[in-house]
Amino acid sequence: MAVQVFGVKLLGFDTANGRKALFSAFFLVGIWLLGRLLKWLFSRKDHREERRAFWVRQGISIIVAVLNILVLLSIWFDDPTRLATAFGLVTAVSLSHSSESSPPSPATS
Repeated sequence: MAVQVFGVKLLGFDTANGRKALFSAFFLVGIWLLGRLLKWLFSRKDHREERRAFWVRQGISIIVAVLNILVLLSIWFDDPTRLATAFGLVTAVSLSHSSESSPPSPATS
């Protein structure tokens, strides 16, 4: 069933996509808050260990990023063929952009 706003049918936006969008936003905010809480907890330690604190913050950021990716993939791609198609499109676009920005290779004789 398509969603209508002021009598206008929104193309490609139905109740299932709306539910997934709300679910995604809920989890992204939750994971972000968890990351902020962990960073706050670890920043309360002794300031003499700045190098260790830096790497702990970096590790937390990486864990939060990986969790966000996993949550979004599990919510939006319930069919593995759709995930493969999306991955192929992203790869094709990134490869086309990288070939445009690379300098021409020297001619060999």
